[in-house]
Amino acid sequence: MEALRQYYAFSPLPPTDRPKSHIGLSFSDSGHSDASTKDSEPSFQVEYESESDPQLPATWGRAYRAWVVALAVGAVLACSVGMAASVGAEKKGHGVARSAPTALFLLGLGVGMVPASPLSHQLGRLPLYVVPLALAAVFAAVCAVSPSSQPLLLAMRFLAGLCSASPVITAPLTLADLGTPIRRTLTIPLFTTALVAGAALGPLVGDLAASHKDTYVALAAITGAAALATSCAMPETCAPALLRLKALRIRRATGDKRWAAPVEGGSLLAAQWVGFLRPLRMLAEPVVLVLSAALAVALTTLFNLTEAYSLIFADMPHPGLAYLPLIGGALLPLATSYPHYLRYRRLAMCKDDEVCLPLDEARIEPEERLYVAMATGFLLPAGVFWLAWSADASSIWVPLMAGVFIGTGLSGLLQAAVLYIMDAYGHFASSALAAVFMVGYTTAGLALLGVPALYARVGIPWATSLFAFLTLAIIPVPFVLHRYGHALRARSLYNAAQGEGSVNRTIVSFEK
Repeated sequence: MEALRQYYAFSPLPPTDRPKSHIGLSFSDSGHSDASTKDSEPSFQVEYESESDPQLPATWGRAYRAWVVALAVGAVLACSVGMAASVGAEKKGHGVARSAPTALFLLGLGVGMVPASPLSHQLGRLPLYVVPLALAAVFAAVCAVSPSSQPLLLAMRFLAGLCSASPVITAPLTLADLGTPIRRTLTIPLFTTALVAGAALGPLVGDLAASHKDTYVALAAITGAAALATSCAMPETCAPALLRLKALRIRRATGDKRWAAPVEGGSLLAAQWVGFLRPLRMLAEPVVLVLSAALAVALTTLFNLTEAYSLIFADMPHPGLAYLPLIGGALLPLATSYPHYLRYRRLAMCKDDEVCLPLDEARIEPEERLYVAMATGFLLPAGVFWLAWSADASSIWVPLMAGVFIGTGLSGLLQAAVLYIMDAYGHFASSALAAVFMVGYTTAGLALLGVPALYARVGIPWATSLFAFLTLAIIPVPFVLHRYGHALRARSLYNAAQGEGSVNRTIVSFEK
């Protein structure tokens, strides 16, 4: 927190010596900006001096930005590990008894996306890491002392998922705060990889643990470490929240209560209600609806394959190790990030790390983000079909290697979808992401409650093939959006180009 205090440090000037240029806008008596009184009336609205203001996260040093990225991605990884760790924990469970803890976590994760999205703008990013992670650690600790058959375990898993939604939806906003869309080309893939790889790492953690209790003790330790790291070392990155804290420092230093940030005033409850409804309304957007359906199928496939893995690799000494190829596959799309970044820099005519044209001026459409999904989309159904019909192979390595295709397809799709949404919807991106993740994780959780019966009824090959057939529908999605996405976005009420100034477009990420 020391780094955060340094950014908020303020040395007060005597009223007669305070330069008028310290504040960007002046206010009339009504509280609205009034350019005609700019030279005659003092201004008490706290603003950033320019896009190069040292308090803006995008202007921080490269090493410090990399540290913040590591903390945000680490928090997401900690939450992702908890998603399916109970699959390995419930070694003696069967059917719903084994899948229910994971299903309840996913349901909580999906439900929690909607309220967490506006809170990250109203309260800032930092509280949405520290408090939910600490609570998730507590709920995991309670699970450690709860028998696996008790309703208390399921309730704690749901609450843990509810809390984990906040870091997951806040992390991409933190990464957006740290720089331009060009920089996001490198950082967002780290976030999406953590989601996929972390979810596959969970069963491995549960399997390697000696018991049900040890699994949840490990989860409590992982989540608690993430809470401690973010509380001690992560700064606030939300631009409106930084201005609010700066205004608070000025009021305390000067005793003048007239100093205020633009986001201060108004009803927090009213703003939260508007932000709460926006993700639900954005499901009517064709682009959001299509991506929600695609990610719902992808995430449902990912988590429901835990049942297939539990059956196919049951004879392995540690079945959780079967997820290692899937984790490796999830890492592969990262190899496309740097070439993609160099291409964006060339298109945006970047002179150095800081001076690039905004994407709209460089005529770089959000649809450019879809190439990764177009290249890797076929790998997901191919991998699932491979897994389905190699379950009885004489060599365990045959179904194992299907995980590489599955992980690559999932990670490539998620990477393209998140980058596309953030470019297409600008300061409404958090609501769009909340809508997409809400549908995806809620659908996965509901489906997981019924998948044990499906496998018991039709067997491994055909039950797994059902998910493979569903994922075939994902293949054309990036191609369709690449062809028609521009026209769909032009009719959108939440187009990124509507209402954004240059600062919001390039540096500041928040909802109006």
